[in-house]
Amino acid sequence: MFTEDGYGNMSPELSMVMNGVMTGAFTGSVIGGTVFSKSSFIKFIDENQGSTFQNTFEAKKQLQTQVTLGFARGAWIWGWRLGVFCGSFLLCTTTISVYRGKSSILEYLIAGSATGSLFKIKQGPRAMIAGGIVGGGLGAIAGSASLGIMYLTGTSMEDLRYWQYQWKEEQDANKLEQFRQLRSKQLDPLTLIHEEKLDPNKDLMKTDTN
Repeated sequence: MFTEDGYGNMSPELSMVMNGVMTGAFTGSVIGGTVFSKSSFIKFIDENQGSTFQNTFEAKKQLQTQVTLGFARGAWIWGWRLGVFCGSFLLCTTTISVYRGKSSILEYLIAGSATGSLFKIKQGPRAMIAGGIVGGGLGAIAGSASLGIMYLTGTSMEDLRYWQYQWKEEQDANKLEQFRQLRSKQLDPLTLIHEEKLDPNKDLMKTDTN
């Protein structure tokens, strides 16, 4: 799981964890940015009801600044937390599943408890225990739902990891092919100029025919 292949690519398991981190961070950024920008908008309206501005443009400019700063602050606060949460949960479940050689509700229960306790570590032992219990319950629910869907569709977690890895490989191959085609088009004029410099008789033949 933690080894690279012959081309330096991550394993399908670790690639799935990284995708989960990025997805969680993006989702958290959107949610946090939306919530904080809305709060900044309402706060600006409430605090400046009796304020006077030079013109409407100045008021809109300050409002836009506050909303943008609120979105950035919310995206940062929610983004990294949800990204770390998703990454920790997926890393635990994937590691246990790979070690045991099968998928069950056990790794979801352990991962939820560990992640919940980790996020309450600053609040003391009692909060960690409560976070572990809540996280374990949520992990059990998520595991039951995931395993139930996979059972009904006739797939497994190993299949999902493999399909995701293959999709990523195809995407990288398509990007590389597009880059090669674009590069070849850019090199065509340079190649013609280079050939003309190597064979100056081509220019003489063109002038003779004209």
